[in-house]
Amino acid sequence: MASAFAMLFFMLFSDAGPVNALAVSMGWIEEPVRFLTQKTTVRTLVAVMNLLMWYGNTTLLLMSGILGIDNSIFEAARIDGANPFTIFVKVTLPSLMPNPKAGTVTMDVTKAINDIKAGKIEYRLDKTNIIHVPIGKASFTEEQLSDNFQTLIEAIVKARPSTLKGQYMKSIVLTPTMGPGVKVNPAKFA
Repeated sequence: MASAFAMLFFMLFSDAGPVNALAVSMGWIEEPVRFLTQKTTVRTLVAVMNLLMWYGNTTLLLMSGILGIDNSIFEAARIDGANPFTIFVKVTLPSLMPNPKAGTVTMDVTKAINDIKAGKIEYRLDKTNIIHVPIGKASFTEEQLSDNFQTLIEAIVKARPSTLKGQYMKSIVLTPTMGPGVKVNPAKFA
């Protein structure tokens, strides 16, 4: 593909190519420009070639990444009063960027795929050790929400350090995107 694209540009911008022929016939230039022998024009042509070759592919990758971000995150940012630029910088870009902690950067691709298929749960703590993680959407059934909640709690309890003494979870609050939170007794899950 790349070699065919390079040959196309070589033919278009050669001394006797159609770009020079058109420019001379229109009277824009008196003699053909030697595009392929000047450093600045060659660099410009290579940049244009790369842009044209990878623009569509990169756009598809970025769009699929953006569509993969949960809409409730964007909605929560809008409710909190974030403007579109802030949403882009604070929500969209971090969600698209590879992150070794989140498992999006790995040398063992097979293991990562198997972990995801097996139902790997990812959650992060904020600065005050609070976990914010979605467990479902409004379209989920009660059973699906309950299963997701149980799986999340099991993953959190499983991650408890063996050296930790005392109460591991101090409080649990389930909240919809818009609405009051419901407190859950953490002693049931300890």
